[in-house]
Amino acid sequence: MRKPRADSRLKNLPAELRAEIAAHAQAHRLEETRAWLLAEKGIRTSTGALSEFLSWQRLQETLRANEQTVAALMDWYRERHPDTGAEELAALGQAFFSALALRLQDPKVWTAVQHLGLKRRQLELDREKLDLLRKKAEQAERTEAVLADAALSPEERQQRIREIYGRA
Repeated sequence: MRKPRADSRLKNLPAELRAEIAAHAQAHRLEETRAWLLAEKGIRTSTGALSEFLSWQRLQETLRANEQTVAALMDWYRERHPDTGAEELAALGQAFFSALALRLQDPKVWTAVQHLGLKRRQLELDREKLDLLRKKAEQAERTEAVLADAALSPEERQQRIREIYGRA
């Protein structure tokens, strides 16, 4: 999830106070919670901002709880399948969060999970691209060395260059 905006007064409060506000709001209406915030905590906010904060806070709590569940699930899976790779475990975690978001019918969680999956895939693609660029640079260096080798005949140069690029 993204970091809260700097001007988001409620989202930038200490975690304990955010949890206290959320707990108070569960037992009281929004307007009552808003009045309580002003009277007890000296925090002035609008009903709309409070409502948006409470939605965000619940999502944060859900994600933290689910993160612990996924960690336990992945540990359990790793114990039973020790040969499982990191990529497979990441896919398992992603599938769990996606299924949970769909079951809860929570578009924010689902969107967050999808964004994380896309970022992970982009990192994989960037890693593959870097590996390919390294391979091409190494092939170019080897090609230059073959071309600079005066002891080779044109046919030998051509054959070695084919070997470098896997066309032998």
